Amino acid sequence: MMAHTPVPKMMILMGMGALSSLLFQLIFTGTVFGYLLSLACQAPIFYIFLTQDTRSAGQTVIFACITLALFIGMPASLFFGLFLGLPALILIRCLTCTTAPQDSPRLALNFMALFYYGALVMTLFFGLLEIAFARGLAAEVAPLLERLAPGYDKEKMLYAMRLSPGMATFIFLTLTLSCASLTQALLAKRANGSTQSTLNLEHIQLPMSFWVLFVASALCAFFLEDSFVGPYCLNLLLVLATLFLVQGLSVLHAYCRNRPRKIGVLWTFYALVVMFPHVAFVIALVGLLEPFIQIRRRIYEKMRR
Repeated sequence: MMAHTPVPKMMILMGMGALSSLLFQLIFTGTVFGYLLSLACQAPIFYIFLTQDTRSAGQTVIFACITLALFIGMPASLFFGLFLGLPALILIRCLTCTTAPQDSPRLALNFMALFYYGALVMTLFFGLLEIAFARGLAAEVAPLLERLAPGYDKEKMLYAMRLSPGMATFIFLTLTLSCASLTQALLAKRANGSTQSTLNLEHIQLPMSFWVLFVASALCAFFLEDSFVGPYCLNLLLVLATLFLVQGLSVLHAYCRNRPRKIGVLWTFYALVVMFPHVAFVIALVGLLEPFIQIRRRIYEKMRR
């Protein structure tokens, strides 16, 4: 009988990078099936992290970018690296912190990095959109809005368009978070709960500085709505909603901790989050209120009885 020869680690990383790039390319097929499969393009990155380590996940991102640069072009490679690979790696850093007191500064720093990343991406999109509005975009899209939604206030609809950068940032960060959690759930079920690394979502506690920033952004959005600062701060609130979504999902994971069908319940919630963004906002609201209503503490107290 021939002995089993293990596959070299670098070959696995290259293969997963190629798979990630292939899934990403399916978005250009223009089909619903291709679009749905492309949502899983970050799954190989999280798989490598869960079965190996963070450094290997970073190498997988690099191999995916190289593959895209060779077969699609540099723009696609840069897009994947900046908007899919980088947030996946930042999220991994956020969700691998423990809740021990000595790790609190590192936890705060990692989540601050995630916020700065989301804010930077939103600012980029917001700036480009404001430039387009300054060059007459509003006059060009006004007739289209009138045809699509006759009777609606065009000014309010144009104002809503200025919130699209924050909404887009919220959606793709939410998809990244969902992909990470679903990948871990599938791998844990396959490996009977044992993986090399773990995304610690249940015990995440955000620093209170994010709540202070939320209040400050809300006040600026309310009192300065007539200037560009108002819409910008509303977009910033949408970026903060991503972090509160993480906090809300930690409550959900705590609730499902000892449930007999934990994986099924989590799959259902994550499917709802992906398909219906307003469900994600409800969970983010739970995360926003968690420090004040202490849902997880009540869940744990009930489990100890």
